[in-house]
Amino acid sequence: MSSMAMSKSRKVVSYGAQYAVLAIVAIIVLAPMALLVMGGLKTRGEVMTSPYTLPNPPRIENWTEILSKPSFSFWQMMGNSFIVMVATTIGVLIISSMTAFVFSRMAFRGRDVLLNILTLSLLFPLIIAILPVYIVVRQMGLLNNLWGLILPQIAFALAGNIIILRGFFRAIPMELQDAAYVDGCTAVGFFCRVLLPLSRPLLGAVAALVMIASWNELFLP
Repeated sequence: MSSMAMSKSRKVVSYGAQYAVLAIVAIIVLAPMALLVMGGLKTRGEVMTSPYTLPNPPRIENWTEILSKPSFSFWQMMGNSFIVMVATTIGVLIISSMTAFVFSRMAFRGRDVLLNILTLSLLFPLIIAILPVYIVVRQMGLLNNLWGLILPQIAFALAGNIIILRGFFRAIPMELQDAAYVDGCTAVGFFCRVLLPLSRPLLGAVAALVMIASWNELFLP
């Protein structure tokens, strides 16, 4: 009985320590959000002088004015960000999955060289190439256009996601592809009917990463 009691007490202590760590992490994560909400209910002077106190009284008009002011066009900005995010995600999923399929399941001359070049492109983030990107976008007449954001975001998100998808596609047994060919499936049919359904969890993860990166993008816009 004593050993069982000691074992039970150890489990309680272990669970308590785990919950304590989780509570601390939750506080660290939620604290900036709470400060953001409280700051939105204060005047600018109150935010500067007492940023960590509760708003007294809460300035609800700060939010209502932003959400209803026609000249600020908050909802238009939100809609533009949503359109860019969705279009970027769809473009990355389509192009990266097709390219990863070619690199993983098809043999052709120069495949390894092209893959190495694709890998090297990860060394050059958008901030380094912003000047040539701006020049190209201007020459295409896409300044002040949502496509001027969507296309560069797609281009710079392809390399990493192609490498991620290629590794998963290569792990699918070749016997499955041979069986599909025996049943009369073409390469495109195998890709659409077999490979993509098997890759839905990974495609969902890639879509989530692209959506978060596109929504948080500030420098390019």
